[in-house]
Amino acid sequence: MRLSKIQRQRLSLKIKQEIVALDRLRKVLIIKNPNHSYLWQTIENSTYELVNLLLYLEEANPLLAIKYHDGYFHNRQVAMHKSFISDLHIGIEVGLKRINKVNRFKVINHSKENVRSIVKI
Repeated sequence: MRLSKIQRQRLSLKIKQEIVALDRLRKVLIIKNPNHSYLWQTIENSTYELVNLLLYLEEANPLLAIKYHDGYFHNRQVAMHKSFISDLHIGIEVGLKRINKVNRFKVINHSKENVRSIVKI
């Protein structure tokens, strides 16, 4: 599907709104809970990805000689979403490790226990 110029302008506006919303959320996280910096990093990386996507969409990146193409734009969107999910996953793991360490929770790896019950180690 080829995006028209009007569709690209609307999408550009939506991305700008999301960048502003992420910036607000980042500021709230810094003020409210600086101990959970992994969330801030996820938001920061997402903001940079959106800025990159916006610059490509508007053909405004002076370092990128590639003209706008729907296929490449879609590829960048997919890459951005994969990056976000990966950052979120890593952030959650880091956060859970901190929570477990601070509260001295005992963590049991049930997969490991299941393997031990099947295979003599």
